[in-house]
Amino acid sequence: MEGNVPDPNYAENSTMDGIVTAPMIQHVSLFSPASYNLPHFKYKHLPQSEVRNAWGSWIRWFETIMAVSNITDGSSRKMQLLAMGGIELQSAFYGIPGCAEEDPSRDPYLSMKEKLTHYFSPKHHDSFERFLFWSMAPSDSEPIEKFALRVQQRAEKCSFGKSENESRHIAVVDKIIQYASDDLRQKLLEKEQLSLDEAIKTINAYQSVKYQSSKMNAKANGGSANRPFEQIDSNVNRLYEGASKKFGTNPRCLRCGYNRHREGEHCPAINKVCLRCKNVGHFQTVCKSKNFASAVSIKTK
Repeated sequence: MEGNVPDPNYAENSTMDGIVTAPMIQHVSLFSPASYNLPHFKYKHLPQSEVRNAWGSWIRWFETIMAVSNITDGSSRKMQLLAMGGIELQSAFYGIPGCAEEDPSRDPYLSMKEKLTHYFSPKHHDSFERFLFWSMAPSDSEPIEKFALRVQQRAEKCSFGKSENESRHIAVVDKIIQYASDDLRQKLLEKEQLSLDEAIKTINAYQSVKYQSSKMNAKANGGSANRPFEQIDSNVNRLYEGASKKFGTNPRCLRCGYNRHREGEHCPAINKVCLRCKNVGHFQTVCKSKNFASAVSIKTK
């Protein structure tokens, strides 16, 4: 007979009735989270645009350590996060308004993670994130598979809607923002969660205020808006062309009294002698001289 090979996991105890085998107690050794040497999360030296990605990489590493260390309790994970995160992460968390408030129905760790993720995320509008997504294009030497990876990473930051109707509304809002004036676009982007209804209300309010403001400006400038600006020329007295175009007036020439001459035309009074003051360059009807002279004809010698 072949001898039985003893199982190392069992111990043999001799009794009067025979041999009784009993399982040995096995001690499962789990690594301490500190043994993984996870560096503290430091972000203050990073550009603002890189903080969210750095936080995402760090928290994934942390959660992997929690999983292999078999730490599943929410309160324990929260304290581990504060301890392993370091002073900068602790300062960030305790500086968040309402950080100490906890919902008893929620996991403490998940609640804390959500607050920190929001804190470390750049404050970009959803429409702006989608604008960056649709503006993406592969570089000349970029392989299509690498471009596809970049597109997927950018898409994770975008909200495209949870239903067909919501996606349609989002597309309309994005198109409105794309072609809105600078002032209106700023007002639309001020709202973090901009629905189509909110966008329409904002547009209507903006247009209404703009219309009322233009009416008030026209009323306030009524006394001077139609008054042409004058510009003295060495050869002829002409009204400033820019003012007449702006205000739509039909001014008269200060030399002859006729309506403003067309471009390139000469004033008929430019070489004429005034019958009132005897000066050359204007007609008697527009003469402003204080020295009155009898209206006589100038005879040529």
